[in-house]
Amino acid sequence: MAAGNTETASHAEGGGQQEEGMTPPPGCVTGSFVAEPIQRLGRIFAEKDAKVRQERLAKAVLASGAYPFDSGSEDSEQLVSGFVTALDRSYEYCRMAGPRTDLAVSFNGGKDACVVLYLWLASAVAAAASTGDQDADGAIPGQTVIYFDSTDEFPAVRSFVKFVIKSLGLRMLVIEGSNFKQGMDTLVASGLRAVVMGQRRGDPWMDGVDVFSPSTPGWPAFLRINPVIDWSFMHVWMFLRVFGLPYCALYDEGFTSLGSLNDTARNPQLLRSDGSYRPAYELLDETSERAGRLSKRRAKDQTAENQDIKLIPENTDPSDVIDALHEGEGGTGHTVAC
Repeated sequence: MAAGNTETASHAEGGGQQEEGMTPPPGCVTGSFVAEPIQRLGRIFAEKDAKVRQERLAKAVLASGAYPFDSGSEDSEQLVSGFVTALDRSYEYCRMAGPRTDLAVSFNGGKDACVVLYLWLASAVAAAASTGDQDADGAIPGQTVIYFDSTDEFPAVRSFVKFVIKSLGLRMLVIEGSNFKQGMDTLVASGLRAVVMGQRRGDPWMDGVDVFSPSTPGWPAFLRINPVIDWSFMHVWMFLRVFGLPYCALYDEGFTSLGSLNDTARNPQLLRSDGSYRPAYELLDETSERAGRLSKRRAKDQTAENQDIKLIPENTDPSDVIDALHEGEGGTGHTVAC
C-alpha cells in the first residue's frame, strides 16, 4: 500500500512460518509457537459439524491443564461451556468475514490483540484445510497486520511484537507518530477496506459498536470487525493459556491492561503481601481489569517507574528492537510516517 510521500517502506521476504523467530526473546514472552498452537486450533475449527467442533474445543480446554476444572462441578461446566460457545461464535464471525486481501489485523501486542490475531489466523488455517489442499493444510498465511507505534511504548511490548511478526511471517504496516487518523487515511486510500480489532464491550468508546461496524464518523471509511466483542476478561485468558499461545510477559508482572509507559501501572488488586505481583490471569474482579490505567494527573511519575522494568536482557539495545520492527524481520515491513 503506497500513498504519496507519507509512507516509507522497507521490504523483506516473508510469508509462512519462520523458524528463526520461533525462540522467544528472553524475558518478554510467555509461551511459544514451537508446538504450532494456531495450526492445532485451526484443525479443530475445520470441523464442519458445529456440535462436534464444540465438543473438540471443550475437550481441548479440559485436557490443557491450564485451569483446575472440577469435572463434577456445575460452575466448572458452565465456565467451559460459556467459553466454548463464545470461542465458536467468534470463529464463525471470522469465517464470515474472510479471508480477503483488503483486510488487516490491528496488532499492538496486548492480550486482546493477541487473541484476535491468533483467532483470525486459526480461522484462515481452517479455511485452507477445508479446501482439501494438502500443501496449504496447516500453513500460516502471510497476513497483513497494522502496528500503531508511539514513542512511549513499553520496550517489552515492542520486542514481543517483533517476535510474533517474525515467528509467523506476517506483513506489518507500522503507523508512526501521533496522528493515527492520518495513517489510516493513507492505508484506506491504498485499498484497505476492513480491520480486525480486539475491542470488547467493556472498553472505552464502545457505545454503538457491534461485531461488524463502520469506522467512527470523521475517520476514513473502513469496516471494523470485532470478533471477540462479547468476551470476558476470563475468556481472553482461557484462550491464551488453554491453547498455549504466546503473550507479553508484562502480564505475568501484575499488569492487566497495557497502555503507554506514562499511563499504565500494575494492578493493585494483584499485589502480594511480599510486594510482588500475581499474574493478570489471577485477577478475580473483572471489573478491575483497567485499575492500572492512570488518569493524566496520576500518570506524571509513572514513566520513570515503568522504564525500570527489566524484562529484556540488560545488553539489548532498544533501538535494535525498534529497527527490527520497522524492517519486519522474517516478514514484510512498511512504515507509515504520520
